Order: sequence, then C-alpha cells, then structure tokens
Amino acid sequence: MAAMSSSRNSATSISKRSLGNLSSATEHNNQMLAKEMREERRATVIKAHKYLFALAGHHLCLSNEEMEEFTLDDPTFLRILARFMTKEGRLIMFLYQWSKDLIFEDCGRSYATLQKTNNKVMRVLVTKGEGWPIMGKCVVLLKRNKIDLDDRNIMEEVTTCCFNVKPNGSLLGAIADLVCNAFQPALKNLKNWGSIKHTKIDETKCECNDLFVFIESFQLHLEWAEQHVADAVQLATLDTEKMALIDSITSVAGCLSVAHSKSTVAVFEEIGALWCQQIEMILTDAERIRREDDNTGPKKELEFWLATTSKFNYLVQQIRETRAKMVIHVLHIVKSPVMARWRALDMKVTDMANEARDNAKYLYTLEKYCEPLYRCQPLAMIDKLAGLIGTIRLIYNYSHYYYSTAKVSSILVKITSQIVTSCKSYISDNGESNLWLMPKDMLMTRLQNCIKLFQTYINLYQITKKKIAAKKNERPFDFSEMYIFGKIFTFRTRLEKIIMMLTIDKEFSPLEQCSVEGMDLHTARFATLMNNLRKKGFDLLNYRNLAFDEDYDRFLELVDDLKSQLQKFMNMTLIDLRHSLDRLDMMNRFNALNLSFLDIEEGYMNILNIYSLELDHMMSIYERDKEDPAIPWNLPPMAGRIYWVRHMLNHIAEPLFRLQKDRPSVMKTPEGKRVTYRYNKFAFVLAKTEVLYHVAWFKSLEATNDCLQVPILARHPITKEALINFDAYVFEVVKEAFYMVKLGLPVPKIIINIIHACTNITTTYRKLQMLLHEYDQLKDAIPEIFWPLMQPSIFKIDGLFYPAFTTITWTSLEIPAFFKELEKAFREMGLFIKTVCDVKYTRIDAKLNQIADTQMCSIPTTEPWTVDEFMQNTKEHALSVGEDLNKMNKMICDTVYELLRYFINNAFHEYKAIETIYATDQKIADHESKKTLNSSYVVAALNTLNETGEPDRTPLPEDLMTRESYVESCMALFEDLKLKIIDALIKGVRVSLSQLRKRFLSRWGGCTVLYLSL
Repeated sequence: MAAMSSSRNSATSISKRSLGNLSSATEHNNQMLAKEMREERRATVIKAHKYLFALAGHHLCLSNEEMEEFTLDDPTFLRILARFMTKEGRLIMFLYQWSKDLIFEDCGRSYATLQKTNNKVMRVLVTKGEGWPIMGKCVVLLKRNKIDLDDRNIMEEVTTCCFNVKPNGSLLGAIADLVCNAFQPALKNLKNWGSIKHTKIDETKCECNDLFVFIESFQLHLEWAEQHVADAVQLATLDTEKMALIDSITSVAGCLSVAHSKSTVAVFEEIGALWCQQIEMILTDAERIRREDDNTGPKKELEFWLATTSKFNYLVQQIRETRAKMVIHVLHIVKSPVMARWRALDMKVTDMANEARDNAKYLYTLEKYCEPLYRCQPLAMIDKLAGLIGTIRLIYNYSHYYYSTAKVSSILVKITSQIVTSCKSYISDNGESNLWLMPKDMLMTRLQNCIKLFQTYINLYQITKKKIAAKKNERPFDFSEMYIFGKIFTFRTRLEKIIMMLTIDKEFSPLEQCSVEGMDLHTARFATLMNNLRKKGFDLLNYRNLAFDEDYDRFLELVDDLKSQLQKFMNMTLIDLRHSLDRLDMMNRFNALNLSFLDIEEGYMNILNIYSLELDHMMSIYERDKEDPAIPWNLPPMAGRIYWVRHMLNHIAEPLFRLQKDRPSVMKTPEGKRVTYRYNKFAFVLAKTEVLYHVAWFKSLEATNDCLQVPILARHPITKEALINFDAYVFEVVKEAFYMVKLGLPVPKIIINIIHACTNITTTYRKLQMLLHEYDQLKDAIPEIFWPLMQPSIFKIDGLFYPAFTTITWTSLEIPAFFKELEKAFREMGLFIKTVCDVKYTRIDAKLNQIADTQMCSIPTTEPWTVDEFMQNTKEHALSVGEDLNKMNKMICDTVYELLRYFINNAFHEYKAIETIYATDQKIADHESKKTLNSSYVVAALNTLNETGEPDRTPLPEDLMTRESYVESCMALFEDLKLKIIDALIKGVRVSLSQLRKRFLSRWGGCTVLYLSL
C-alpha cells in the first residue's frame, strides 16, 4: 500500500507539472498574440492621429510617444479616433486619471514600470464623452465643421480645451473654473469684437455687455449647482443584510407578508426612526438663524433658497421612491408609533420644499433688478432702484411665504449691504487704488455720486412707504429704517467726513501757489496736518474703524486754529502796507485764495478808509502846487502840467475804480458813497484845470508856422560865420503836440502837419550840421601853402551855399537837390585836396628830407686818411652828390610845375563853374575885389602845357586883372619851394660838417682818425 501510495503521489506531481507547463505556454501565446495585435493597431496610426496626440499631450504634459502608447492599449480608443476623423465625429476627449491596472494580455504591454496606487495607475483614456467618469485632467478636441479630417485641414479645423476636475470636486466646478480663468479673461481682453461695440462707460447708464452678464451668471450657477450637489442629503441606510431585506419588499402584498414578522418590522421601525431623526436634524438646520457676512448681497438670498429648494426637493424625491414607500406602508400596516412622527415630519418637509420653491420663484423676479447693484456705477443704479423697491413690494404682498417682516427686512438689508459694497469698489477701483493717492476731483465726484445714490435709495423707500400707507389693501412697510439703512447712514457719515477733508484740502491748496511773504509757514503747517493724518494709514472706507473719527475731530480743531492764525496774518500784512493801491493788490491776492474763513469784506473796508485819507492828502498837494506844479523830466511845460494833472487824477481814480470792480458791495455802503462823492468833486476840479492848460497852449501856437518860413542858414553879425537859422521853439511845439496826441487832446491841423514834417526838419537840421562841419574839416585839411591857390574851390562852395542864405526855407522842396550839389562839390574838393597833399608829401617833402639827409663829404670808415686823401675823396664825393642833388632839384621843380598845372586846371574848371553860379557883375572873390576873372590866359597856358608835354616854365601872364593875385600866389608857391630847397641844402651841409667835427674830435685806438702829413 505504501508503494501504491508513492506511485499515486508521483503521478499526481507529474500531472501538475505538465498542467503548469501547459498554462505557461498558453499565457506566453496570449501575450504574443496581444503584442501582435498591438503592433497591428500601431500600424493604423496615421500622421493626423499623431497631431491629435501632440495637441492633447501638450495640455497633459505627456510626450507624443506616451500618448500613442496609452491610446494603443485599447482598440476602442482607435475606433473613437477613426470616427472623430469622419464627418460624424464632433468631439473627442482625452482623460488622464487613475484607472484600473491592465494585464499584458489585454493591452499588449506591461504596466509594471508605472506607479500604482490601490491597483490603479495613471492612464490616458479616449472617449466621446460617455462611459468614463471624469476624475482628473481632461482635454477636449472639437471640430469646427462637419467635414472629414486629413493632414491638410486638421490644423485649422480642430480646436482644444482643457480643464481639471479637483479630487473632491465635480465636473461642474471644473467647468466653472474654466469659464472663470480662461474664457472670461480672454473675452475681456479681446479688442476686435466685430458687431459688439466697446464704448466708454457712461456713469449715468448701466452699459453691461450681455455676453459677459450671461457668462458670469452661467459661472455663478455652475458654482451653485456644484455646491447643491455637494450639500445633497442622502437618506441613511443600515447594514447590507437589512437593506437587502428592505429592498426585497416591492409591493403591497410583500408589505402585508412581512408585517407579521416582528424581526422584520423591527428592521423597518429602526430605519424609519433613523430617517425621522435625520429629517429632524435637516429641518432644525434649515430653521436655524443664518449667520451671514456683513457684506452679503441679495444674490446670497437667492442662492440660499435655491440650495434649500435643491436639498428638500431631493429629499422629497427620495421619500417618494419605492424603498421609502415600502417602509412607510409596513409601518402604517403595523401601526407603528414611528408613523405619527413620520407624518409630521413629512408635512414639514413638504411645506419647506414648497416654501423654498415659492421663495426662489419670487426672488428670481428680483434678480434682474439686483444685477445692476453688482455691475453698475452708482449713478446708473439710480434708475434701477424704483423697480427694485417695487418688486420687493410685490413679493411682500403676494408671496405665500416671503411676507414676514424679518424676511423682507433681511432682503432690504442685503440690498443695502450690496449698495455699500459696490460703492466701496467704485470709489477704490475694486480695492486697487489708494484713496490718499487718487486725484482729488475724481475722488470727490465718486463720493458725491455715492451719497446721491444713498439718498435716492432712502427717498424711494420712504415714498413707497407713504404710498402703501395711503392704501388699505396692502401690507404696510413697518420695517425699522435704522435696521435697514443703518449701514448706509454710518457709511454716508464716513463719506461726508472724507468729503470735508477733501474740501478743506482743496480750500487750502491755493496756499501752495501763494507768494505772499510769510505764507509758506502756514502752508507748511497745513501740509504737516494732512501728512500726519495720511501717515496713519487709515482705510478711509472702513467705517467701523473709530480711531479715524478721533483723529478726524482733532484734525478739524487744528484746522480751525490755523484759520484764525491766517486771519491774523492777513491783518498784519495789510497794516504793514502804507498805500491803498498796495493794500488793494495784497487784498486781491488774499481774495484770489478763495479762503471762505478770511474776513475779506472787512479788509476792503479798511482799504476804503485808507483811500479817504489819501484823497485828503492829494487835495492838499493840489492846493499847494497848482500854481507851479512839478513837471516830469524831459517834458515840455504845458504837456508837463497836463501830465501832472492827469497823474493826480489817475492816482485818485485807480484805487476807487479797482474797488468798484473788485468789491462792488463795499462801494454801496454809506462810507463808500461818501468817498465817491468827494472823489467826483475833486476829479471835476482836476478836469477843469486840464482844460485851462490846454486852451492856453492852443493860443500860443499862432507864430509857430512863421518860424519855418525863414532861410535855413544865416551869418553871424560879427564873425560872419555861417549858422543854422532854426528856432528851437519849433521842437518844443512839436514835442508839446506829440504829448498832447498821446494824452488824447485835440491839436491844430497846422501843428499836425508840422509833426508829420518833423522828421524831415530834423533830418535837414542834422544834415546842415554835418555839411558845415565837413566844410570846416575840408578847409582845415588845406595846407597853408596851398590856401591861396584853393580860393576858386572855396569861392565855388560859397556860391553853392548862397541859396541857403536867401531862398531855401525849412519847408522848401529844393533841399534834397541843394544837399546833393554840396555833397558832390565836397567830394570833388576833398579828392583834389588829397591829390595835391599826397603829391606834396610824397614827391616834394620826401625829396627835401632826402636832400637834408645827404652827406656832403666823405668820411673814413676803417683806416685814417691824410688831408690830401680826405680832399681828394671829398671832391669825388661832392661831384657824385652834386649830380644826385641836381636830379632831386629837377624832380622837385617838375613836381612844383605839375602842382601848378593841377591848380591851373582846377582854377579853370572852378572859375567856369563860378561864372555859371554868379552874374558877371557880381563879386567872385572877397568883398574888396570888384573885378571879374577871365579864364582865357589860363586856357592858353593849359594848351601850351599840353602841346609841349612839359610844364610851362615861362613866366605866367602878368597882364591879368583879377588873376594877378592867383598868379602871385603861384609864384609865391614856387619861390617858397625854392627857399625850402635851399634850406634843405644848408641843413645837409650842417649835418655833414657836424659829422666831420665829431670825427676830428673822436679817438680810435688811442690816436685821431684824421692827421696831417709832414
């Protein structure tokens, strides 16, 4: 038996080994088959599929190879991809989430290298949107059009979208996050909207884009739906066996059959009591007073009732299901004590569901009026408040459940909270702007708009309350206004304080540009007050912070003290000024600051009193100086007197007129009227004085025209010197008339003509001065030796000056031609004088100097000479020098003859010109000459000089009559030059003898230079 047993054991082991080998071979074959099928699937992957893998892998942070491997795990994935490439496919989803582990035989590859958790691995699943719950990242690929996809159009036709389902979230929350974080920012940043127009927001209109409103509402309802799903109540259950027993009862007959089993009834009573306990807790939680945030808006009320509706509807739905019905039937049959408790709870649940549904329905009508409270600016909300109050009135009167004072007060409080919250966001740019740094005008406007909204809201409520009170068929609005509007009252008080701060800052802001000396101290003090308040870093819109109120009260006290100091500063500044005009200028500078706390009116009254004293002083000055007033420098007498009167009138008029312009109310006072009467009286006296001065000047103008009808030149009665014949009184009259015109006084027409001709008269006067001066310079430039020979030119110019002594007056039209002839004669005479002077200086004086410097004897230079050598050398030197002196003498004589020829030619032309100027019986020389000058001999001499080509050295004709003096002058010139040549020779001899004497007396090497031979 032992052998048999051992044989059986060995046979059994052999059979097990063979079965294991068979199983291993089968597993290997299945793996090889799965791998071959995977490769076949890989062969069906095309380029378009790889593009889809790249799109999805980009969002899932996976490579294209990983995406392809995950897709090849299941043949269903490739079929879904293939269908997406056809016309029928519109959507495909790639899910990257935890999924069950696959074996090699199922997918054709091993998952051993991937990280596993609870037999699950991270896989990519491909779906059409069904079959797999979304529990991680999801990439959705959409086609734009119903067409087949290929390599050419897949890039244009396919678009992607990615979202992520959080571990404890749902698909609703993932879509809400996608809308909030992707779609909404993209749409807001989109500029090219096409038909949708983006315009500047009008604060008085609520211009919200319907698309944005819909998107935000969609996002909000998605979030609510996710919360409702999370808050859904599931009826409690027992252990599995008991629940299986309960679920086995599906009919009334089954209920009757189990009603006789106490153990079964006990199970039903247990679950019934558990449900009652659960429902009681739900109802207790629903009836509990809600704790809400301080800034909860009316949408929160709608959200609450929607959540309550969802919760109780789902609860009612579970109560109406078969399981709950069977439990209730069994308890009803056995008349369980739980049944009474259940009926009461069932009624409460039903009532609560109906109440939530009804409240949500009515609150939905309120939503469109509450929407502007979240989106619009304060001024745009005003138009929506009437509909909002009207809707609340409708709900209060017609709702079956939402009619209690507490509930309506609650919704009104929420509206108030939302208005305050929106105003805070509007003022601070959604909390992004610091109120201390915002432009003050913009901040002031926003604060005022908010206060206007608050007041409108309160007024509409009060108007509606009065209308309801007038009707007897409506429920009265007996709500606590302090409870409803208390937050607005507090917030409005804070806004009013901010407005007061801005008003004070704006009122004191002109101090920064004020240049009054000493004002910078007060400006710095106010700036310190503002900076101290600003450095505290208060959130101005946090109306619950009472520390700001304390600092604000202290700030107002310091500002009041600063105002009183500014008033004292203004008074002291005005006292330091003496004149009313200066005080008026200073007062205007203070008035320009627009500081309401300064007593500007009293300051102007003080200026009026100072002006009254100045008016008395001016009257005394007039009485003292009216006979001999102080005339301004450089003004003519009459114009100076009128200027004095005008200046006095302006001095008293300017302060009064400026007071009338700047502060008319001061001039309407009794003191102002009295000062005005005194001014008018004194101004009349000054105006009368001015008229008298002007009339006296008018009478003095009768002889003015005669002063211009005299010759422009006259001779001095003693020296016979030519003088300008002009009366300076004409200039005085012109100057008087000029100032009279500036003063706006009438001037005679003849004086106006003189004024117009004043420029020409002045030009003529200055031209005459210049010509007479130039004539004197020309005469001074004539050398004394040439003076007799220049008499013809001088006689000619004197002849040209002759009309200025006789016929040419200051108003003559011949003055320009007269000046032109004189200027031409001056140019010719100047050129002739320069020519003869240059000849004299360069060709005569230079040669005479050369003759004077000529050495007449030879003097040894290196070795001494004997007397014979000295005599011989001196003789030779004298012969050489004599030839040079003869040449220079001849050159001088030739030059003299040339000069004489110049003078003769000049005399010929000048005498010819003189004959045309003077009559034959007139004098042509000085006053003692009575003869005329015939130029025939001068012409003959000139012709002789021209024919011979040399100067005519023959004596000039002596039978001239009036020319004799001219010929004598020519001979005198010749003789004078001969004497100068002799003087030059004598000077040369003296210089030579002087040098010789010095040589005799000098020593060279201890012996004399010149010695005698024995």
